Amino acid sequence: MRKFLKILLIIIFVIILAFIIFISVDYFRYKEYKKPIFALFPVHLMDGGTVEYWGLGYKIIYFNRLADRYWGDDIEIKFIGPIWTDNDEAYKKVTKETFGELFGELSGITEKGVYFALAKNYSIEKAEEIFSYKNSNEIEYYFKLFEVYDELNEEDQKLLMYDIEDYYYRKRNSMNKQEKGKFDLFLYGFDYTQIDY
Repeated sequence: MRKFLKILLIIIFVIILAFIIFISVDYFRYKEYKKPIFALFPVHLMDGGTVEYWGLGYKIIYFNRLADRYWGDDIEIKFIGPIWTDNDEAYKKVTKETFGELFGELSGITEKGVYFALAKNYSIEKAEEIFSYKNSNEIEYYFKLFEVYDELNEEDQKLLMYDIEDYYYRKRNSMNKQEKGKFDLFLYGFDYTQIDY
């Protein structure tokens, strides 16, 4: 019986040691934005090039959604955490951390930023007209932002893109297929709701 317990303890120790080595190696590679060695089974998502790697109890995600490209190539959007973490939950967390420094607390600052971007590029009247939808018909407000997006300068486009994408990933479960399709076309250039899985 004692021999069996010793063997069992050795096996448990080896498994724990292997796990620590695996996650440590992959963590250092993750910090350098390199492909992990021990987190295998890559899952490629149809959102522009996001790749998930599944390891022993952990998950590494290198986000490459089409909309992220508006921020430039020097910003790395990545996540490492428990294997059960939802993709959208991870994305929201890392983007809030990554872009929070740029815009401060996203809740009021982004809204003010969008308002001033519209007022600067159009007029206060136009900004107020678009913002009048914000409380009464929020989704219509975002469709109005789609319409003016191309006419803004690059800096203001980034601000709108962040606001639109943040809204989409918070609310998409409550959207109908047509609304999701409009957002897909704007963010990714393709309506993914038309694909039969």
